[in-house]
Amino acid sequence: ELGPEHIGQRGTAADPYAPDELRERLETNLDTGGQPVQHLAFGPDEIESVAIVTGSGVDWLDEAVDAGADALVTGEGKGKAYHEAQEAGIHVFLAGHYATETFGVRSLQQSLDEWGLETTFLEAPTGL
Repeated sequence: ELGPEHIGQRGTAADPYAPDELRERLETNLDTGGQPVQHLAFGPDEIESVAIVTGSGVDWLDEAVDAGADALVTGEGKGKAYHEAQEAGIHVFLAGHYATETFGVRSLQQSLDEWGLETTFLEAPTGL
């Protein structure tokens, strides 16, 4: 939570992911600008519970751990996240701030277009 707002999601995979499989899936499905998804590989061999906080969501690593997540998917990290993830025994996937913030907007655009509303997405990647 950020004040009264919930800013993240947590879900359970129907079939567990191997850590490399989840990283590859993120790289395939997010527009990372050709950059690899960074992976802090400190969690279990199988990932079932995944927490997602877009952008700079690594600040909510403790909440992901408290929720029982095996992995946190977010945009960008901070230096302290490495040791915090290691101590907590959780995977952290850093897919890029821009990549994790824009896929939802693009999905919304697709729905609005299907409803007959004209929309425009302005591409402005930052490389982060």
